[in-house]
Amino acid sequence: MKTPLCDFVASYAGKAPLRAHMPGHKGQALLGPEALDITEIDGADLLYPAKGVIRESEENAASLFGARRTLFSAEGSSLSLRAMLFLLARYAAQKGKAPRVLVGRNAHKVTVTAAALCGLEVSWLCAGDSVIACPITPALLEERLSIEPEPPVAVLLTSPDYLGHLLDIAGLAA
Repeated sequence: MKTPLCDFVASYAGKAPLRAHMPGHKGQALLGPEALDITEIDGADLLYPAKGVIRESEENAASLFGARRTLFSAEGSSLSLRAMLFLLARYAAQKGKAPRVLVGRNAHKVTVTAAALCGLEVSWLCAGDSVIACPITPALLEERLSIEPEPPVAVLLTSPDYLGHLLDIAGLAA
C-alpha cells in the first residue's frame, strides 16, 4: 500500500526547509517528531476538503479499517469526540430519541464537557476497579442494556484504553 501523506511529510522534513508557517516550534526538536509536524502547505493537501495526499491516505485507512470512509482529525481525540457527540445529539433529536449515551468509565475527559454542551445525558458503564482500565465484555454490555429503561442512543467505549488493552469490538457490536 502506498503511504502518500507519510511520504510527503518525510520528504518535506528531509529538505530541512525554512519554516515560515505554523506550528510555532518551526520543526525544532523538543520531543522528537517536530520535524514531521506541518500545516496546510503547498503539496500537503487541505484537511477540509481533502483531495490529494490526505484524501488518498484516508482512503487507505478506510480500506485497512474495513470502513466506508475514514476522516483524519487535526486535534486528535478531543476534537473527534466533540464532533461525534455533536452529531449523536443531532441524530437523537432527528429520530425523536432520548439524548442519552452509555459511556465506558475510562472515556476521555472531554466526553463529559462535550456531552454537557450538546445536551446529552451520560450513563456510565463500569467494569473492574480502575478508571483507567475498563474491561467491558459483550456479556457485561448485554446485561447492562437489558436493564436500561430505554436503550441509549449510542454506546461509547475506549479501545485500546490508556494501558493498551483492547476490547472485543466485534463481540460488543453484535
